[in-house]
Amino acid sequence: MTVIMRSQWTLRRAILTLGWAATFCVTSGWVHAAETGCKAVFDAMLRAAAMPHHTFTTQDRDGKSVVSETIDDGKKIYVLIGGKWVVSPMTPQNLIDQEKENIQNGKSVCSVIRDESIDGVSATLYTTREEVGTNGQIWISKATGLPVRIKTDLPSDTRYVFSGISAPDVH
Repeated sequence: MTVIMRSQWTLRRAILTLGWAATFCVTSGWVHAAETGCKAVFDAMLRAAAMPHHTFTTQDRDGKSVVSETIDDGKKIYVLIGGKWVVSPMTPQNLIDQEKENIQNGKSVCSVIRDESIDGVSATLYTTREEVGTNGQIWISKATGLPVRIKTDLPSDTRYVFSGISAPDVH
């Protein structure tokens, strides 16, 4: 029972992480996005939601680092829980729809900070400030326009990989 409850909690945390990634930088609309400097950030997050990817997220929870992984193969989203991959109830289309909804309904301000290399990728660093009080940084690849890494003051740190993505073995 404890293992099931812990696994359910871990799945909920992973789904929240996916939801947070989808809501990372939101605004009241596409026109407003350009006004707040967030268009490149929104474009990157929407493109990421529409592409197969693997994320590695580290969050600080009660002074402990909690690491989670998700794989979106374009058909399903998989979450690593207790060393085993499970299929998430959230679909890739849900992720895309959530991202679009958040872009239309929220409010954020984004600023370009500088160009730099992160994880071996030439990227542009943006800062974000959301109306709900979450601040973050997002590095967007200069070559692909996709997110490379996202850090927030929650605190969390998410790395994205877009190559070699395939569905994991689900037991």
